[in-house]
Amino acid sequence: RPILYGGQPLTGWTTDGAYQVATLPAQPPSIYRTNWVVRDLLVDNVRVTRARFPDYLNWLQYVPSNNSFTILKYQNADIPSDLVVTNAEVELRFSFDADCLGVESHDVPNKLLTLTPPAHRLIGSGVVTFFTDYAVYNTIEGMAVGRFYHDRANGKVFVQTNSLAGKTVIVPTTETCIWINGATNVVLQGLTVRSCSSEFRADNFCGVGVNGAIHGRADTTIINCTVENVGVGGI
Repeated sequence: RPILYGGQPLTGWTTDGAYQVATLPAQPPSIYRTNWVVRDLLVDNVRVTRARFPDYLNWLQYVPSNNSFTILKYQNADIPSDLVVTNAEVELRFSFDADCLGVESHDVPNKLLTLTPPAHRLIGSGVVTFFTDYAVYNTIEGMAVGRFYHDRANGKVFVQTNSLAGKTVIVPTTETCIWINGATNVVLQGLTVRSCSSEFRADNFCGVGVNGAIHGRADTTIINCTVENVGVGGI
């Protein structure tokens, strides 16, 4: 059964304390339209969990605002003062969808994070948002055994594990493995697609507008195909 990967092997792992560390190639693949940002990682075809704080199933609470798509005011000392903003991503949970946004700046005295791109809803507006929940991904503060994060400033990937010797590590390089454009009545049968990632964007309702690992047309037929371990929409 053919297997298509939307990524490439990542090799050259070394030990740095509790972490296995590898350096990404100097230039991102040309197919990637923006910066090469690692949001997914496969080790022997198993997805590695991203660094996140607080721990999974838990959330931090921000201070509601009625007039901003970009400013998040956090409480107490929820965000460390030395947060590396070039690495951090913030997930905002709304009532029936969510945004995952980058951090442009951190105003420590006023406890403010400026997010980019803007959220697609007012942050904590209370109009269609019933939560003030958020979590922070891809920082060393969120690491634990079996997790990874991408140090973007230095182009390195860290995995908290004893060894990756003898294992195949795949890092995604593109959103879409199969893009059908122009051809009609295409039939895809018996394929497996793995390891696609996602560019940075605010989600729309239920993920509308996010590319899939397979991007087809209304007349495309897909039979007995498997899409697994991808960081975006499947089809």
